[in-house]
Amino acid sequence: MRRFLTIVSMMMLVIGSAATASAQAVPDWARERTTAWYNAFNSGNATELANMHAPDAVLLVGGITMQGKDAIQRFHAGQFEQVRFDCAWTIQGVTVVHRLAAIWGTDTCTEMPKSGPGTRKFNGRFMTMYQLQADGTWMVIRDTGEVVPGR
Repeated sequence: MRRFLTIVSMMMLVIGSAATASAQAVPDWARERTTAWYNAFNSGNATELANMHAPDAVLLVGGITMQGKDAIQRFHAGQFEQVRFDCAWTIQGVTVVHRLAAIWGTDTCTEMPKSGPGTRKFNGRFMTMYQLQADGTWMVIRDTGEVVPGR
């Protein structure tokens, strides 16, 4: 836990000093991974989402913490049983430090219950931390998102 807090603190210092990324500053892999994540999310594919995460990844959403690929898969599968999502996203910045990377941005989502009324639109922001694996792929190691009131 201390290592996680240290990594997050270091990344936040770097992110806090970074300017908003222009389209040219976002690495192709970051755009591709974010596109794949939102495609899986919008299609309700919890397995595909989980497979983008390292085995010991941590997801923090709405004050709930899930640790490990299996817990992340179960969380998303439970969501997708009840609702469908349609989200559009924008990457606001990317910082890469050696084998770690942070991607942050905003999204606009529509949440549609699979039964009954109650479609809801919301705006959010996200920050995803990746680690470069030995095989050259970037895997999610920490992920968080939140709804932004009034945005």
